[in-house]
Amino acid sequence: MLSAVIQASQLGLEIGQNGEAFLVPYKSECQLIPGYKGLMKLVRQSGHILDIYAQEVRQADIFKMSYGLQRELIHEPLFHEGGFPATDEERGDVTGFYAVAVLPSGLRTFTAMSINQVNKIRDESSGYQFALANRRATPWIDQYVAMGLKTVLRSLCGKLPMSSDMHTALALDTAANLGVSQGLTLNQAADGAYEPPSFQSAYESQQMAARNQGTPQQAPPAAPHAPRPSAMPRPSARMNPAPAQASAAAPERAPAQEPAKAAPSAAPQAAAPAAKPSAKQQQAPTPLQSVEAKMRAVATEAELNALYLEGQKLCSGREIDELNFAYERALTRIEETTTDMFPTG
Repeated sequence: MLSAVIQASQLGLEIGQNGEAFLVPYKSECQLIPGYKGLMKLVRQSGHILDIYAQEVRQADIFKMSYGLQRELIHEPLFHEGGFPATDEERGDVTGFYAVAVLPSGLRTFTAMSINQVNKIRDESSGYQFALANRRATPWIDQYVAMGLKTVLRSLCGKLPMSSDMHTALALDTAANLGVSQGLTLNQAADGAYEPPSFQSAYESQQMAARNQGTPQQAPPAAPHAPRPSAMPRPSARMNPAPAQASAAAPERAPAQEPAKAAPSAAPQAAAPAAKPSAKQQQAPTPLQSVEAKMRAVATEAELNALYLEGQKLCSGREIDELNFAYERALTRIEETTTDMFPTG
């Protein structure tokens, strides 16, 4: 718990009911979870944004949103005569959330999410599932509106310039969502040098659980080869068929290979090229997979940020965490490559 408290102090976030940060028990550790007010505070502290805010929309409100050449968002909460606001009970149940950021140029950017989109992200959170299974307290139950505001704010933050503090806060939040240890040590918290754990194994475990349940699978967030941030990227690695998929298709071809009368030692080798790839192996990479592959090939942070913004338009739900994971790995690789080329001191 002490390391989480110190890390909150390093980020300048106050722990408590004010919504900036929370301490949540998870298995054998106490995790630091940034709240929606904490995310707004970190964005404002960066100096890159003039203002940022979020709001829930309820049944009796007027809400309109349009994209295209002129983006527009209109939200008129229910009011009584005389212009006084109605109560939340009078406005009805929550139907969605939106967040708005004001850039230094005066332009505004926004993100909106329906209640179904927010609930999908909530239900995919391993931290939320753990709390339900073990009858633990969770902000998703105690402070649902605040968590909905945080979810849409996090989506918007992906479109804004990020400070190192924001990277740390999002990494802590990602660990909590995936249900893995944050790996926050007392020394890291005191030095302000937090290194998030690798989320690869957590994603792989969730993919395995999804396959066992027969649910649609999502693409892994990074290349299948071993993490080597300082090595040159290999974008083609994502395009190769997964070994597990190839072995799954083999039993279907086995009966057709039995009549072959070639030499026993040569038969297995000859049969392998003849087998046709399965439907999953023939599928082209998704747009998000293509963006992640490009991230592993870029050489500058400016190119990486442009790809990140492109990927944000393709993301929803857990894919946001996958994109953040790919971004962090690519950024680490670029920074280490730059350090090797231009050593300091």
